[in-house]
Amino acid sequence: MKRLAFTTLLGAAVAVSGCAAQNPFKRRADLVVERGPCEDAAFPIYFDKGADHLSPAAQQLVTDTASALKGCEVQAIRVVGLADADGPVELNRALSEARAKRVVDAFTAQGWPAPAFEVSAAGEAGAIKAGGRQEPLRRRTEVFVDVAEPR
Repeated sequence: MKRLAFTTLLGAAVAVSGCAAQNPFKRRADLVVERGPCEDAAFPIYFDKGADHLSPAAQQLVTDTASALKGCEVQAIRVVGLADADGPVELNRALSEARAKRVVDAFTAQGWPAPAFEVSAAGEAGAIKAGGRQEPLRRRTEVFVDVAEPR
């Protein structure tokens, strides 16, 4: 049985398993699994602190996702808005709702069916972890897209 050694590289845990000849993944690109044309997708869209507008990179992600799933039957899209725990609870709730709405508007502009969207906002709920630490990168929406092959 081969033992795995763990080391830290730039703050990330890395598993090292024997020599490179026995490791089937010689390059990071070898670890990528390609998606089929009509497979469900889940991804975050991040926002700047206190902001509800999509960055150019976020808008590009929306455009690329819409293009990649063009021709698929969009069955449901769930968008959950999140916020960190900085500031008043009411403001964080409103901010998470605004973020989710911005994402829905961006997908609707790409031609996705508005009735397919399920939108929710968690505000800062869950932003504080045990011990009082805030969850990092909490300023985001989580997007879940359910698709199927066209009938």
